Amino acid sequence: MQTAEGKKRRVYALLAIVLLALALRLAFSFVLYPRLAGPLGLGQDPDYFGQLALNWATGQGYVFYPGDPPSTFRGPGYPVLRAAIYLLSGQLLPATALVQSLIGALLYMPVFAIGRRVGGARVGYLAAGACALYPLLIWYTPRLQYEPLFTLLLALAVLWTMKVGVDAPLAAAAAAQQSAATRQWLWPAALLGFWWGAAALINQAVLLLPLPLFGMSMLAGEARVQNAKFRMQKWAVALVVMASVIAPWAIRNYWVSGRFIPVHSGGVTQFVKG
Repeated sequence: MQTAEGKKRRVYALLAIVLLALALRLAFSFVLYPRLAGPLGLGQDPDYFGQLALNWATGQGYVFYPGDPPSTFRGPGYPVLRAAIYLLSGQLLPATALVQSLIGALLYMPVFAIGRRVGGARVGYLAAGACALYPLLIWYTPRLQYEPLFTLLLALAVLWTMKVGVDAPLAAAAAAQQSAATRQWLWPAALLGFWWGAAALINQAVLLLPLPLFGMSMLAGEARVQNAKFRMQKWAVALVVMASVIAPWAIRNYWVSGRFIPVHSGGVTQFVKG
C-alpha cells in the first residue's frame, strides 16, 4: 500500500517529466526550429494538413484547393483539430505549435500508466522520461503533422484496452448487482471504443489493431472461462462505439466518391495499391 508521502513523490516526479517535455517542445518550436527551417528548406505544412483545415474552416469545403471536388485523401481527425485552432485563434501558426507542445506534455501520463501496469512505477517513470526526450516526438511539434495527436490517442487506446481487459475479473465479481456492474464496465468500454475510433480517424492503419488485442485479452487474467461472456459484452460495446465514431465519415466518403473508404484513401492505401 503506497503511503501519502509516496503518492506525493510520484505526483512531483510526473509533474517534473510533464514540465520537462513541455519546456523541450516549446524551446524547439519557438527558438531552435525557426533557425533550422530556413537553411534546411523545411516547411511547416509538408503534408498540407494546414491547407486542408484552413479551407474547411473557411467554408471552402474539405479540399486542398478551392474548387476541387471533396477530398478523401486524408482522414478528418487531425484537420478538425487544426480547423478548431484556426476558428478559435484566427491563425494556424504559432498556435498549433503551442497546442502540440501541450499534447506532447500530456502524452506522458498514459505512457506512465501503461509502464506502471506492465512493470511497476519504475518502468512507468522510465517510459515517460524516454518519451519526453524522444527526438522525433519533439521534431513533429512545430509542424502541421498528426503524429503528436495520434500518439496521444493511441496511448490512451492501449491504456484503456489494458484497463478494460485486465480489470474484467474485478468487475465480473460484482455481476450479481446488475445495475452497479453495468456502470462499472459500460463507460470504460465505451471510452475504449472512442479512443480507438478517434485514432483511426487520423490514421486508418489502426482499424484492425483492436481485434487481436481484444482477442488476447479474452485469454488474459484469471477465471477466463467463467468471465468469457462478460468480456465479450465489453468488447462488443467497445467495437460498436468505435464503429459509430468512424461510420459517419465512411458514409461521407462513399457519398462523395462512390467507393467504400473507411477513413482515407491516402497514405498506406496508396502504397498497397502500388
